[in-house]
Amino acid sequence: VRSVVGHGSDSFSRSASQDEGMHHFYALLFRFQSRTGARPNETTVLQWSDFDFDAKRVYIQRAMNADGVISTPKTEQGIRAIELEDELVQALKAWRLKQPLEQRGNNLVFPTRVGTVQLINNWSKRGLAPAIKRAGVERFTLYGFRHFYASVLLYDLSLTDRKVMKMMGHTEIATTIRNYGHWFEDRKDRDNDVREQLNKVFKSA
Repeated sequence: VRSVVGHGSDSFSRSASQDEGMHHFYALLFRFQSRTGARPNETTVLQWSDFDFDAKRVYIQRAMNADGVISTPKTEQGIRAIELEDELVQALKAWRLKQPLEQRGNNLVFPTRVGTVQLINNWSKRGLAPAIKRAGVERFTLYGFRHFYASVLLYDLSLTDRKVMKMMGHTEIATTIRNYGHWFEDRKDRDNDVREQLNKVFKSA
């Protein structure tokens, strides 16, 4: 998933839909998921009022459960602020201006064509599955974008375990380690390699 969603995410997103309007919708949806790590059931009820574009943050304050009921996230840690990078902020601002009028009734960012809350399965069937098929890549679920985001926090930003836990909205560090423990170990191995190289450099100095 990391190789598919990573630096090739924009090109992957171009495979989202042959319909021009839905192409833009799914391209932005996939970009948002991969660059925020939001859970799909949080994104589907996301409202424009949850964004602070000046501060470049989005506030996760609600989620939809398996029964279709919208409420606050199931844990206190699920309520969180996510930092937004500049390109994503600009893309979201552009989408807000271009969003069809019939979609704006409930202030939702990624609604159905008529402005109601979208079922996550529809995103998978109508957006992700066709994109994967057209791109010719290995299958993955919408949660693959979240896992990619976690890998960025661990590998590229090298954040502490607890910082990753907070940004992913986990209640306990055990949950973060259970989900991404193999990446923690890989990172430790990589850090050890760096230390070994530093030791060699300074011993020869």
